[in-house]
Amino acid sequence: MRRYDNPESYDVAVIGAGHAGIEAALAAARLGMRVVIFAVNLDSVGNMPCNPSIGGTGKGHLVRELDALGGEMGRAADETSIQTRMLNRGKGAAVYSLRAQIDRRAYQERMKRVLERTPGLDVRQAEVVAVERADASESLPCAMGGGLTARSGGKTEGLCINAPSRKEADNPSVACGDSSPCTGEPRTGDARPYGAGEPDNVILSGADGVREAEGSPAFSGALHGEGGSSSALPPRNDGLSACGDACSDGNAAGWRVVTRLGAAYSCKAVVVATGTFLSGRIFVGDVSYEGGPDGMFAAASLSESLRALGVPLRRFKTGTPCRVHRASVALDEVERQSGDERPEPFSFETRSAPRNLADCYITYTNEETHRIIRENINRSALYGGQITGVGPRYCPSIEDKVTRFPDRERHQLFIEPMGLNTEELYLQGMSTSLPEEVQIGMVRSVRGLENAVFTRTAYAIEYDCVDPTALLPTLEFRALAGLYGAGQFNGTSGYEEAAAQGFVAGVNAALKLKGEDPLVLTRDGSYIGTLIDDLVTCGTNEPYRMMTSRSEYRLTLRQDNADERLTPIGRRIGLISDERWADFNEKYSLVAAEEKRLKKAVLPPSEALNALLEELGTTPVSTGVKLAELLKRPEVDYEALAEFDSGRPELRREVWEEAVIRIRYEGYIARQNAQIAEAKRAEATLLPPDIDYDDVYGLRIEARAKLKAIRPLNVGQASRIPGVNPADVEILLIYLRKKRQ
Repeated sequence: MRRYDNPESYDVAVIGAGHAGIEAALAAARLGMRVVIFAVNLDSVGNMPCNPSIGGTGKGHLVRELDALGGEMGRAADETSIQTRMLNRGKGAAVYSLRAQIDRRAYQERMKRVLERTPGLDVRQAEVVAVERADASESLPCAMGGGLTARSGGKTEGLCINAPSRKEADNPSVACGDSSPCTGEPRTGDARPYGAGEPDNVILSGADGVREAEGSPAFSGALHGEGGSSSALPPRNDGLSACGDACSDGNAAGWRVVTRLGAAYSCKAVVVATGTFLSGRIFVGDVSYEGGPDGMFAAASLSESLRALGVPLRRFKTGTPCRVHRASVALDEVERQSGDERPEPFSFETRSAPRNLADCYITYTNEETHRIIRENINRSALYGGQITGVGPRYCPSIEDKVTRFPDRERHQLFIEPMGLNTEELYLQGMSTSLPEEVQIGMVRSVRGLENAVFTRTAYAIEYDCVDPTALLPTLEFRALAGLYGAGQFNGTSGYEEAAAQGFVAGVNAALKLKGEDPLVLTRDGSYIGTLIDDLVTCGTNEPYRMMTSRSEYRLTLRQDNADERLTPIGRRIGLISDERWADFNEKYSLVAAEEKRLKKAVLPPSEALNALLEELGTTPVSTGVKLAELLKRPEVDYEALAEFDSGRPELRREVWEEAVIRIRYEGYIARQNAQIAEAKRAEATLLPPDIDYDDVYGLRIEARAKLKAIRPLNVGQASRIPGVNPADVEILLIYLRKKRQ
């Protein structure tokens, strides 16, 4: 292949235009970078090769948080939604999760149009076959090398993370080794202490790295209705980490990305967001061939280039069900699932509610279905041994379900429309790698699908991805300054997880090139922070899926308050407009005022009030009662008290709902905030970047190996590494105290 230098040069190159790549490219371009994004096929931009939906349990939180920061997915989902449902309504507000059925082609077209119309962003159809350093002879710089220092305990500590050698990077000590595998199980509320890459109540600012403690929550007075200009820049917020100049050095030489046609594009940073394209291989029964998702061809050569850089790759697997023609399905014989009567949007900017334009349906497998699967299980690519990659635990194939749960008489299937302008239906819950003829018999054994006509056959896909413990919390490679990973390339599954990581990678690539502090979102501040911390600290030995159970701070990380937590961060980064910032401050001024009013307003006892309370199934009152006290009763809602609340102002639903949630969960939230404050102390105890764990007497061999591999930034992060137990953490603390004496 003859190579040539493309005449255009860029600040950031993004490889892959799926959900991670889109957010990375848009974030970097909106921060003033010159960006190019590559797609194997421009018709694959923003594609949904699996479920045509966005959101769901835990995932809806990610979309709301992404929107609060200034990302694009939430707005796109609202504009292309055809059905919306709020999941977990029967539980508490902490686990409410929005899910929208999406018109996949409308979503793709919308996202492609946004990319094409974004200033400073070029969209290119090309297969990237190599990523190279602009000066291949240059030694690998530390990804966080630089001059910023932090004063801790009277001593000055640099924040550079020691990069492994090229040999170490090629064969790293994996954080989730055989002796203590990272299982991917959701964390329970009391599992591990809180923490993330940087202490969120400590800010390192300026060249001298002076440490400034801030209160929590670190929002402006205007946020809480205490005055202040709505257009003023917010104070430094929890999620903006303390790295400064240390995260903007070591990248002068830059990078080149090379396409299949020989074009070499010069850039200063690269975001790898290859999804399932990277060395993708399709499996249907005993048929196997090189390929990407949805009939696209794979990115076959890039893996070799990444390995040459020392990127530790592994093999994961996922799959997708068949699609069937709507006219061949007896929808009148299955359960109808309609959208919510009052649909809610993902984006805090969306003022008109999405419309429900289509229904979904539910049916079930049966014993005949299971018999067909069992009799052909040896023909499954998964069980026949052709697939070596690890599949997702929380989205198993139908043969996995039947094998792992032999006592189950049936498994639920969802029949979902692919869009308004297509007759294709998606069979959620029937992912498989069985041969095509077995799939047909299996599907036609299900009620309502007896005459189903296939439009697309189900398949499994195996692909390369990175061990995410090779990444910093900024999603930059520890040993490769200016190279970032995002999305399924980092070992996750799902569009929402991918989009969230893409945003963080794109923002950090831009901030580093601008010489500004990086964005490191923390566990107590967001699900995005939890996701990234789990990846870079624990690693994952299977495709990682976000769930609300993964966070130990679910009460404070609700989807309704994602804007309160993260919009000030988005504003400081530069992705929140003046208009949106003013609206945000007005909203929370109104929330604070209504919360205050509800705590003061008293309703006198009356026959009408008591009749309502009895009708709602709660105890009547004999004396005056504050509105806030009534709203703490689970049976009582804000709207039901309207006729008795004469001083009630006219408010948007999102305003009074937020005030009610604050009141209803006040005690629980206070306890969780105390838990967070205690855990922050561990995060504030920084570990010297040049610490030699071989010199820390008393550490167990396993703990020493894991600490050397991960190089945690602080004691909090160290405590979450699998294989590091409380005794090891105490030994670290003793070591630090002695060093400071």
